[in-house]
Amino acid sequence: MTINKRITFILLMALFAANVTNAQILDSIKTALKSKPKINIKGDNRNSFISTRRARINGVKIMLEYNNKFNYGLGYNFLSSKINKTLYNVEKQGDTIQVKLKMQYIGLFAEYIFYNEKKYQMSIPIQLGLGFNNYEYSNKILNRRPIVIYETSLQGHYKIIPWVGIGLGAGYRIMLLNNKNVDVKLNSPFYMIKIMIFFGDIYNDLFKH
Repeated sequence: MTINKRITFILLMALFAANVTNAQILDSIKTALKSKPKINIKGDNRNSFISTRRARINGVKIMLEYNNKFNYGLGYNFLSSKINKTLYNVEKQGDTIQVKLKMQYIGLFAEYIFYNEKKYQMSIPIQLGLGFNNYEYSNKILNRRPIVIYETSLQGHYKIIPWVGIGLGAGYRIMLLNNKNVDVKLNSPFYMIKIMIFFGDIYNDLFKH
């Protein structure tokens, strides 16, 4: 992505953020927070790109849900795709080694649900992640440093049955703090196509009635 495109994207995101924080939405969130929350656990995955290579981020989220209008919680995310890179071997001049990229982070997220009708739901989640990335070689960790990630997206799902649904979404990942010792490009759009199992709904239906 060129500098001009990045600037355009950031400006659009800023305008979008300003739009979604209007008084009506804030009032809707305040009203939702007065309701009794439900605990839910969801699997999470995002398909994106790292230095033009396809990469999959998997994770799990535990959240509090307020009246099908607002959710927040914590998530654990990790790079599940195998991405290798060739580096010079500092221990043996003139030689190279194949290292594997590793990345994991904890995310604090919030989600505003702007459409919820029977089996359909659409939402705008945002996530701020703090973690590490590094190379791995022969069970050795190389160049580990902290990273800070911001992600936002537009997502929707359809419940096939009360406990299972199919979800779609697209968004963008921005590195607020990058690891300069890991030479890969992590800023990237991402998309998701997933089967969703609503563990919180299963628990609430089986044990709360």
